[in-house]
Amino acid sequence: MTTASAADPGVFRDLPGQHAVVAQLRRAAAGAAALLSGARPEPGAMTHAWLFTGPPGSGRSVAARAFAAALLCPSGGCGECSSCHQVFAGTHADLLLVRPEGLSYGVKQTRHLVLRAAGKPTGGRWQIVLFEDADRCTEQAANALLKAIEEPAARTVWLLCAPSAEDLVPTIRSRCRVVTLVVPSSEAVAQVLIDRDGIEPARALAAARAAQGHVGRARRLALDASAAKRRADVLRVPSAVTSLAPALSAAATLVRTAEEEAKARVKRDTLDQALLELALFYRDILMLQVGADVELANPESGLRKLASSSTPESTLRHIQAIMHCRELLTLNVAPLLAVEEMALSLSEG
Repeated sequence: MTTASAADPGVFRDLPGQHAVVAQLRRAAAGAAALLSGARPEPGAMTHAWLFTGPPGSGRSVAARAFAAALLCPSGGCGECSSCHQVFAGTHADLLLVRPEGLSYGVKQTRHLVLRAAGKPTGGRWQIVLFEDADRCTEQAANALLKAIEEPAARTVWLLCAPSAEDLVPTIRSRCRVVTLVVPSSEAVAQVLIDRDGIEPARALAAARAAQGHVGRARRLALDASAAKRRADVLRVPSAVTSLAPALSAAATLVRTAEEEAKARVKRDTLDQALLELALFYRDILMLQVGADVELANPESGLRKLASSSTPESTLRHIQAIMHCRELLTLNVAPLLAVEEMALSLSEG
């Protein structure tokens, strides 16, 4: 079986540990090429609508874009031609890369997209619509999307991304071929950083563990000193929230850290990532407290003191406080108020 690896020059090189997915997408790309040439493709290899699912960091949008490159590349995804480079840069004329305008996709944005998707590809191959965060569709937007998928243009391929198939309405997911990604191991991600970016092995593995399988974030943590500093600032929160005043100060710092990183991203998404880092830190503490034999995302030396000075029940309450804060943010509660409430809960032990 052909697999993706850091040494693979093709478009699937940034999908470590996704061997079954890569094999499936390569078969589909070959089937698509056969359709264009008039040959008979492998039965069931290709379809017009795909749903890429997987937990955060699994690489669902990376896989979708790699598949788009394979469909548009004359060589089936070489990773070196102008077509492949344009897909990964987001500038290919036959790739519609769609992100929500705000926190959700509205019906106006989706209808405009559907009209554009009805056209013919300029390059004579396929027109690809890569719909990131498809789970953010409003009900009206989902209805507009459903009609386009039910009655697709001859050369249009829809690539939807969502955390799970259940995040989309049944009528849409039933019309898509589901591609399920898993979180790759830290070792596999580290190998990508070592082979492609020349990062020292120990540093690569530490970044991979901190990123929990997310190749892009691991690369940023290993190469971008400011990203590593922002993460360190977030992880100082647990030791800082000793009373009311330090808790409020820590909350302000956490929101400010998210704002610094959000210059080119949605603020709530960036803050949510910081909260996930914090939850992962407490998860590591809990694993030490209960003696679980699992890989830790953070250095054990920095966790032992907090683990020994609290109880598993207290750590669980901290994790619950963080998850409650995330929920408040989805309800559009002011970020500072939500984080202050969480920080006060963390200070109570």
